[in-house]
Amino acid sequence: MAAGDPTAVRASGLRPGAYAAVVFGLGLLLTGLALPQFLAALARVGGDAALTAVGAGRDLPPRQVERAMRSRRNAANMWPTHEDMSDIALLQLSGARQMDLDRQSGQRRLQLDRAIGSARQAIALNAGNPYSWMRLAEGLFLRNGLDDETAAAVVRAMELGPAVQQMILPRLELAFLLDAQLTEPQRAVVEEQIRLAVLWNPAGLVRHARRRYAVGIVRRALASTPDRLAVFDAAWEASR
Repeated sequence: MAAGDPTAVRASGLRPGAYAAVVFGLGLLLTGLALPQFLAALARVGGDAALTAVGAGRDLPPRQVERAMRSRRNAANMWPTHEDMSDIALLQLSGARQMDLDRQSGQRRLQLDRAIGSARQAIALNAGNPYSWMRLAEGLFLRNGLDDETAAAVVRAMELGPAVQQMILPRLELAFLLDAQLTEPQRAVVEEQIRLAVLWNPAGLVRHARRRYAVGIVRRALASTPDRLAVFDAAWEASR
């Protein structure tokens, strides 16, 4: 059958005009699906710089945080993704941390409720993202303190992304505080994270262990690996 032979169209059961209409309709459908994604990507651009700064631990003026949050909300309204909801949670946590504990306690609680809700939405869209679980853990910790739900969230973040380097030490610092809340299976996950951290950043592990009075926790986790315990002890001596 020659290319472009109209019998090819007739063989499908469609007349040439109907076939063209179907192709045109499919094109419109694909365009309609792609347009929201394109507009959502465009909306995100305005908040990218602020989000990068907040992710690096910098405190930004509330106006910049709100502008970045608005960009992510606009994107989520057009094409909701777990990344957008996780970013919104991060920005909401940043805003809550900057609020005065005494004069703004009600607003801070509301912002933390929103951050926890955004993190839960992100997890509902993709339960395999360790960043979303860590943001949930941080929000729960800031709102509720040391509880079982916070422990479960931070351990889940470790399980899903054990080698995500920028999260290893923050997760461990929170886990050190939560040690009394951990179940034995959860403690095993934390200990494995400690064994990884000492290879990646022994000096950082020493800093966090000292700050949270967790040297005993670290040494207990490293007892089964004498070579890694020696690395930790050397870093500890070097820091004195």
